Amino acid sequence: MLVQRILAWLRGYVIIRIRGPRLERLLNMAVSRGIYLWDIVRLKDGSALAKVSLPGFLALRHLRRRLNLQLGIAARRGLPFWWSALKKRQMLLYGALLFVFVLYLGASFVWQVDVVGNKNLSREQLLRAAEAQGLKPGVWKKQLPLERLEKQLLLQFPQLAWLEIDFEGTRALIRVAEKKLPPEKEVAIEGPASLVANKEGVICEILVFSGEGRVKEGDTVKPGDILIDGVLTPPVPTTPDSPPPEPKKVQAQGIVRARVWYEAIVETERELSWQEPGEVIGRKVIVNLRGHSYTLWQWENNRSSGPRVTAEKRRNPLPGVELITVEQKQLLTRRKQLTAAEAETLVREKAWQQIASQLPAGAEVLQKSFTLLDSGNNSTVKGRIIVETREPIGELRRIE
Repeated sequence: MLVQRILAWLRGYVIIRIRGPRLERLLNMAVSRGIYLWDIVRLKDGSALAKVSLPGFLALRHLRRRLNLQLGIAARRGLPFWWSALKKRQMLLYGALLFVFVLYLGASFVWQVDVVGNKNLSREQLLRAAEAQGLKPGVWKKQLPLERLEKQLLLQFPQLAWLEIDFEGTRALIRVAEKKLPPEKEVAIEGPASLVANKEGVICEILVFSGEGRVKEGDTVKPGDILIDGVLTPPVPTTPDSPPPEPKKVQAQGIVRARVWYEAIVETERELSWQEPGEVIGRKVIVNLRGHSYTLWQWENNRSSGPRVTAEKRRNPLPGVELITVEQKQLLTRRKQLTAAEAETLVREKAWQQIASQLPAGAEVLQKSFTLLDSGNNSTVKGRIIVETREPIGELRRIE
């Protein structure tokens, strides 16, 4: 059916009005002779409207004479009639073609340059560098050597890991990704130093490379205790008259791991609340023309009170024209009462997140235990988590 209607529009069809007492007989005879009529509508005055192709209309004229019916054309539709009317109005045709040409020509230029993905690098700095290389508003897109521009900008900004220039209509987008620099390393201690404990724990492994070990497996240490001493014990004098030798100082080196326990107590509400956008309570349409802004349309529900959230949508329908739609939505507060199982899961996750933020690199979790505590009321849930880890606990301390 859809294909037939498309073909009918391409070939042209007419909307006819049929009047007379033998209307049904005309329709039956048309069907029997293969004349296709569609969208037949019976009117209150007894006449009918129908659509028929041009060859079908010529065939109906012969049937109309035999049945003594009135047959008239109410409207002409389709490509042949549209083209015929357009040829009579040549200025309209030329104007439409000129408009399409100007629109295409305007879309071939860059009217706006923007930067996406920059964090530490200044947007203005990138735009100035791009303008110096030839990427600026008003330049023809096909004249831009994109590969050369991308290479030049990458060389100019070594802090960039990747750069790409892309077009969205008349807007040129400079997409960048900055390099992730490694964190600055702590300044290494030079000269003699001892390895001391930086937290409390029970020694489970000690391996001395340089210096003298002062602890053994199973010892409990606290922050500041010497694990590997950088002061070596001097040898015993061979004779009573020999002067005592000076102790030798080195930089202690080795691996010391201990079992460390962490504890966190977390309490959370049984009722969760959050905010989300609701219905639209205000809308404004702004057009930017050559740096000047004009408000085309504005609507706001003044009866609505409370917090709001604003969102903008920007698009460029024509070269040099930017349409901005600003919507205001009511900010709604949602609430949810947690079940006992959901509240326990939430407390467990929060407690573990608190512990995980304290764990150093290289820590191995040996055991986790979680216990619900009495919060003293029904509106909150309280829990305790204890985590046992195996981790290095040594840090160097200079020997004065």
